[in-house]
Amino acid sequence: MIAIWLFGREFSDHTAKDLLALPASRAAIVAAKFTLAAAWALVLAAGTAAGGLLLGALLALPGWSVQAAAAGVVRILVAAAPPMPSLGRSGTARRAAPAGRTPGR
Repeated sequence: MIAIWLFGREFSDHTAKDLLALPASRAAIVAAKFTLAAAWALVLAAGTAAGGLLLGALLALPGWSVQAAAAGVVRILVAAAPPMPSLGRSGTARRAAPAGRTPGR
């Protein structure tokens, strides 16, 4: 949902054209947005894990151990880390010709 919001806001606020006018490649912009989404997901997951551990300690839940807590935190953080897509261009990718011109002229 965060990644959808990060990209969707550019179009709903009509700022996508302004973003593309910056002297940065599209791949760099997309990579920055995905990096921000991954970092935000990990921060939220760490906060959730810390809140859960704190609440469990305050309630003195039975079966608590350091090993169980560490395993749970690792599980939450691994689940929160989104896969990063490959942003590289293939060797056969070609740029489109400007409007009104044919390629090779």
